[in-house]
Amino acid sequence: MSYSEPKEKQYCLMDCDGFVAVYREGDLSEPVTVTDIEVETLNNNDRLMLQNGITAENKTELISLLEDLSS
Repeated sequence: MSYSEPKEKQYCLMDCDGFVAVYREGDLSEPVTVTDIEVETLNNNDRLMLQNGITAENKTELISLLEDLSS
């Protein structure tokens, strides 16, 4: 029997100067990258979620979230 600890979220999407930015979970001081997705173009629900941070467990989930926000 093996025990594995719950995985931490690896990435967090948040607003950075009006654009969607990718941060490392646990280090919200400096974004890893800032996308060209403008927050003002997002729907109200997505903007509210960004205020609290949208987490992604891995790069695949991160890419999927970014694709959803950019469409």
